[in-house]
Amino acid sequence: LTIKGGTFDSNTCTNPLAGCSGGVLVAYAGQTTITGGTFSKNATNASGGGGVIRLGETATVTITGGTFSGNTAANGGVINTSRGGTLNVGGGTFEGNTVTRYGGALALVSSTKGFTMTGGTIRGNSAGLGGGGINSDATMSLTGGVIEDNTTPGSGGGLATYAQPGTKTTVTLGGTLIIRNNRANHGGGVSISSADQDGGTHTIQGATIQGNTVQTAGGGVAVWSRSVLKLVSGTVTGNTGLTTGGGIVVADKGRVEMTGGSITGNTVTSRTEGQGGGGGIRLYAGASVTASGGTISNNTAWFGGGVETNGAFQNSPTSTFVLSG
Repeated sequence: LTIKGGTFDSNTCTNPLAGCSGGVLVAYAGQTTITGGTFSKNATNASGGGGVIRLGETATVTITGGTFSGNTAANGGVINTSRGGTLNVGGGTFEGNTVTRYGGALALVSSTKGFTMTGGTIRGNSAGLGGGGINSDATMSLTGGVIEDNTTPGSGGGLATYAQPGTKTTVTLGGTLIIRNNRANHGGGVSISSADQDGGTHTIQGATIQGNTVQTAGGGVAVWSRSVLKLVSGTVTGNTGLTTGGGIVVADKGRVEMTGGSITGNTVTSRTEGQGGGGGIRLYAGASVTASGGTISNNTAWFGGGVETNGAFQNSPTSTFVLSG
């Protein structure tokens, strides 16, 4: 199937039994290529996924153009994967889509066979629980495009990831990818979490994470328990946290390995007692950061402008920050 143009407007699936999916298209086999067209105001019912496309099994969807706007679903305002499927995004605009749960534009389950993003714009989408732009449990490579101005009252304004139990996911944020001006409660740009220790490993290798904001912790990136972030190159800059961790926050059993890149110009705004620390990085009890390269500079907070560490708490040991470069 090839779509080069045309308009798909106000289509809805309504199956009440299993929660319908794919307001416009269900793709479970073959190759679907979209190079143009307008997809607007399409929807699933209240429990369905993929306001425009439900993708799964052996199918591959490749998008290099087109506009996807104002679509709605429970998960994946534009695309939701299920039981497989491969998604490649090299262009197009995903704007103003809304979900009640996860993935304002895209929602990817752990069985997804592959997801790459080399271009395109994911802008102004919203999710009720997490992943304002993208919510993913899958391995993926994002090396181009822009993820901006997305929102959620939960985790991951731009991107939220989760490694499900028994899975080992890898996420690359590289090349010319820009994640900017997204908003969330925590993890303004990116939220990383994992069910198992070291289940999810994320590498920032060239990406720019800039100007994101949160109401609590992790303006740029939130590294939650049992997750790993590797900062090889790229920039975490100009992000803002209200309570702590303007650039990056690292939770108990979370780990950051910094061998390059920069964490610069991030801010924590709170001046309330017990808050306001870690302009660049905040480490909760049990968290660890090793830095053998890169730069942490020009960050601002009430205390710990560059880094704030925490002592032992309950069963969690003192956080550790090791500088060796």
